[in-house]
Amino acid sequence: MERDSLITHGTASFIKERLFDMSDPYQVIVCKKCGGFCSKVDECRGCNDDSIVKVQIPYACKLLLQELNAMGIKTQISVKE
Repeated sequence: MERDSLITHGTASFIKERLFDMSDPYQVIVCKKCGGFCSKVDECRGCNDDSIVKVQIPYACKLLLQELNAMGIKTQISVKE
């Protein structure tokens, strides 16, 4: 049982390292209230709120979210504190 949990934990860590750490980490500015990308560091243009946080996501994920937004599909990033 302990062996299985160690294997599972190692697999999750390996996948995170391969797909994020060694690939293409990218820092985006996200509004905590609406979950959208912000172009300015001090205020969200979508909801005019100043609760802004910087989040690390893969660059490919950022491109995918931007393409979905351009097609009219609303995407949100949930931020945990």
